[in-house]
Amino acid sequence: MKPDWGVAEQVGKLGEAMRPSLPVLLTFAFWSAICGAAWQVVAGDEPVSSQSAPDPAKTSFSLEEVRAFDSGGSVFSLSFANDRHTLLLGGDTQQRNVKLWDVNTGQTVRTLDAVGLVVACAPDQPRAVLADSGDTARLYSLEGGKSIRDFAHNALISALAFSPDGRRLATASMDKVVCVWEVETGKELLRLKGHEGGVTDVAFTPDGQRIVSSSEDKTVRVWDAASGSLVRSIVHPARVWRVAVSPDGKKLLTGTGGPLVGARAKMDVVKIKDNAVRLWDLESGDLLHKMKGHTHAVLALDFHPTLPLAASGGIGKVLILWDLNTAEEICRVQHGGWVASLAFSPDGENLITGGGAFKRDLNWVKVRDERIRQFRVVPAASGTKPKLLGAKADEEGDEPEGTAAN
Repeated sequence: MKPDWGVAEQVGKLGEAMRPSLPVLLTFAFWSAICGAAWQVVAGDEPVSSQSAPDPAKTSFSLEEVRAFDSGGSVFSLSFANDRHTLLLGGDTQQRNVKLWDVNTGQTVRTLDAVGLVVACAPDQPRAVLADSGDTARLYSLEGGKSIRDFAHNALISALAFSPDGRRLATASMDKVVCVWEVETGKELLRLKGHEGGVTDVAFTPDGQRIVSSSEDKTVRVWDAASGSLVRSIVHPARVWRVAVSPDGKKLLTGTGGPLVGARAKMDVVKIKDNAVRLWDLESGDLLHKMKGHTHAVLALDFHPTLPLAASGGIGKVLILWDLNTAEEICRVQHGGWVASLAFSPDGENLITGGGAFKRDLNWVKVRDERIRQFRVVPAASGTKPKLLGAKADEEGDEPEGTAAN
């Protein structure tokens, strides 16, 4: 059975109009803390888990912490490998030690002699693409660690996404362009132009027919993955840091926050009022829910693979679990550092967060036991109030919604 995606009344129409850009010079030292996971959605009508999924209409859910893991470096990007239980951990630019970590055992399986600021695992075979702190992404074998081929941009690569069949790779860059490549040959298939600012994230829909990109120009753009033509532009009131597509391909999550300011080592993210998680109808572009709870930029998003749940995290050091039927926060976990990346496991039983650092007075502070945290998604007792693991941050005041039109 498919999840019940009951949603609120449609409240907005969205346009294809371009919005002014916010050009920003990024240094890799800062960008390592804002790159999130390249999430590979898992499509299907039946739950992946061997146990029957609880009825969302009758069951509430919560999170139980399983373990924390110090990977040896900050984790600002993570991606599940094709075996569905090992996780590739990226983000540390100081040493060549990208780790494969087993969610079931909590042990490191393998270490790659490579730098992976941003990482994405292929869904069809044990391979992954790693982007370093420059303009190049590199395809690796996860079994032998051998480098296979490169994919190059003209500026820092900020996000990666494989198509569901693993044959294409989308790379997003601060050069304002999304490139689509044929993985086996390295041939460039498409060059998606239109964003007026650096591209912050990219994702394929589960059927592989659409590509979704977000940008510092305050827009999300939906592209035809075959022709490269623009299907829709979704305007936001603030910079869009992250996007995620639902497992059925019908919904879209976006996370917003303030822009980058400053130069080089003094770069920081401006704290603004619009740090919302928004749920959209991907086909019509209608706004379905605006979910408020974060007090700083939202850097990480994911849908649960079988239940109407989503998770979000960001600079505010908080992980939030959302009920998408009601748009209500049902669980909050306080972290010691930024929640810079997160992903549900393909079977939906676990939620993994990555981070391990934050900025204080423009200096980096490392939090070793926050680099990986693993949570179990569990049913909550009937009538249980939202679970707060750690102090709940004060909410920001409301703000006007951004202009939207078809």
